[in-house]
Amino acid sequence: MKNISKLELENLLDISVELSKTQNLKTLLNKIVQYSRKITNCDAGTLYLAENDKLIFFVTQSDFLLQKYGEKEFNNLFSPFDLLINDKSVAGYCALTGKSLNIKDVNIIDKKYPFTYNKSWDLKTGYTTKSMLVVPLIHADIGLVGVLQLINALDEKGEIITFSSKYEKIINALASLAAVTIYNTKLNEKLKESYFDTVIKLAIASEYKDKETYEHLYRMSFYTFEIAKLLNFPEEECEEIKFAAMMHDIGKIGIPDSILLKPGKFDEKEKFIMQTHTLIGANILRGSNSTLLKKAAKIALTHHEKWDGTGYPLGLKSYEIPIEGRIVSIADVFDALISKRVYKEEYSFDEVKDYLIREKGKSFDPVIVDLFLNNLEIILKKYEIVKKLMNYETIEYIEPEKLHEIKYDFMKKIL
Repeated sequence: MKNISKLELENLLDISVELSKTQNLKTLLNKIVQYSRKITNCDAGTLYLAENDKLIFFVTQSDFLLQKYGEKEFNNLFSPFDLLINDKSVAGYCALTGKSLNIKDVNIIDKKYPFTYNKSWDLKTGYTTKSMLVVPLIHADIGLVGVLQLINALDEKGEIITFSSKYEKIINALASLAAVTIYNTKLNEKLKESYFDTVIKLAIASEYKDKETYEHLYRMSFYTFEIAKLLNFPEEECEEIKFAAMMHDIGKIGIPDSILLKPGKFDEKEKFIMQTHTLIGANILRGSNSTLLKKAAKIALTHHEKWDGTGYPLGLKSYEIPIEGRIVSIADVFDALISKRVYKEEYSFDEVKDYLIREKGKSFDPVIVDLFLNNLEIILKKYEIVKKLMNYETIEYIEPEKLHEIKYDFMKKIL
């Protein structure tokens, strides 16, 4: 980090601390591009991750294109793609050699380089690429992690200029820090994936005897995720509550089959026994240091509580009910009503909508009901996606055990 001033070094350390706090890989990659663009005052940036002999495109940013197309259309412009790590492309050459490239004008590349600039991105978007700074992200122990590509450095008037050699050194330093952070985040995500695999298996176990409630598990976890997003929960918390919601009925594992699978209405004794699944579930999940399982325990205990205090098992009222329980309560009931069960036909969406309106402020948090209904189109899209994925009746007969394994694989893909 020679020739970097004390202030610049302090800024790099601040950025490094900020990056280390970010646990979601895509968020991390976006921050790396964002900070790099801010340091160099450039319009655009792209980040690739190395995988075997390829670079996988992950993130792109551009103020010019964002302003031209708007956020939604901008996000639709870029489809996933990969590049071979070879000397045929700018990013590929950077990855192959492990050396930075500071290109004044991509249209006039020095003939000593074997690559040419691929203009397809510019032609597709109406962009004009000129100056480019391309930096490899190299981890000291494992080697190449990815490639950062910064595009069109700007002067104070907004005119395109060459990236200064000073900024090149700073970005190389940032790239080294970023490589370590990306590597650690990917390791954490692998651990998280294993952890969530266990959670999914546990959730499947709780619903294994009942095919209908088993499929309900998939759908309501989707709705829960969407509601959390609409409530502006952080991305990681949306993920956690989605998986935690899948264990909302885990206490049913302690309910006798004669009650659990009964097609008719419960008598008072059966009803009481069935309601204890909330206490059983909370007892199974309690005592963990995991934030996911803590959420799951809250949900298992409180997803049958009602806004007016008439729910069970504790008779909690209003904001006494944890937010997780209030969210899952609506997602759970919504899917139960629109789904056919052995004891009832499915409701129409209009009937469900009317029911939620009637129960607003009684069974359900009125704010969440309004948010849910105002964004029902998003929820119904999720319903249709899961319905299609779960429609295994259209395929030839599969042994029940195999069917559950197939659905488990689908769950991993779609969640």
